[in-house]
Amino acid sequence: MRNIVTIFLICILGLLDLSAKEKIVQKSGSMPSWVKKMEQGTITASAKAETLDAAKDKCMSDIRHQIISSIAVNVTASENFKTSQITSNEVMSAMTQYDSNVNTNSAYLPFLTGISVDRVKDFYWEKYYDKEKDSYHYIYHMQYPFTQEDRLAWTAEFIEYDNTQYNKLKQLKENFKTFTDVAYISAAVSQLHELLNYFFDSVRKAEVETAIKDYVTSASRITIHPIKQERGLIIYHLLMDGRKMFFSKKPHVKSGSAYEINVVQNPDNTYTITYNSEMCTQMDDNSIEVSHILEGRRVKNVFYFTVDRK
Repeated sequence: MRNIVTIFLICILGLLDLSAKEKIVQKSGSMPSWVKKMEQGTITASAKAETLDAAKDKCMSDIRHQIISSIAVNVTASENFKTSQITSNEVMSAMTQYDSNVNTNSAYLPFLTGISVDRVKDFYWEKYYDKEKDSYHYIYHMQYPFTQEDRLAWTAEFIEYDNTQYNKLKQLKENFKTFTDVAYISAAVSQLHELLNYFFDSVRKAEVETAIKDYVTSASRITIHPIKQERGLIIYHLLMDGRKMFFSKKPHVKSGSAYEINVVQNPDNTYTITYNSEMCTQMDDNSIEVSHILEGRRVKNVFYFTVDRK
């Protein structure tokens, strides 16, 4: 019995000693009930820091973390979220990344910009003096509105945006089979890089990387294909996988013997080259080299012509 009393007294003295070390010297008001009891439709956070603003910022950061975590779980549990390979951890990591740089990524998850101190429902703080350390610190409590309706609405917003991005990827992959404008290659690659920055899972990132590779290498498959060739005239078009390609810039044309060379780009995406070879002899290099710079790759063809004996 004496041992029990001794232990009890030690505990009481320890609490009294702890209480003596830290003392509340200021507080924002009466402690509200939600500090110790969660209220429906809200979330709470508490933080300790050397300054009031630092403690408030920590609370706000925790609030955002709780909201992001809740939405991430809802997203992966939703029947409308088709990408079953993605985990809630991946969604949360992505949201946190976008949230860390709101200025550049607010377009990805617009609702994150709405999570701010302006929407705080209530707060309570206490200022403590630590006698042993001769220092002050604050404990800040924050109550933030976050209803089931908020959760469902923001989950739906995320899923809608995510589906929109994936549909863009599917469309770009489909367009790869049909595009006919060489300039579309760089435009598609630019859009794909944006999607690569958005997607946060390895499965879809791999899809994007494959699509980028397909577009980047497609220019190397474009050839200069002759349609008609006779002395003084060449008509050709650009072909890729059997498709006639459009390219807005005229080719570079050179010849060691022909002169008065003229190039016309026709409305049907063909090119007509006319030239004069009257002064050419069999001893000359009787050819015309045609080249295009397509997406940084040089594509060329050499057209030869015959001349009369002289």
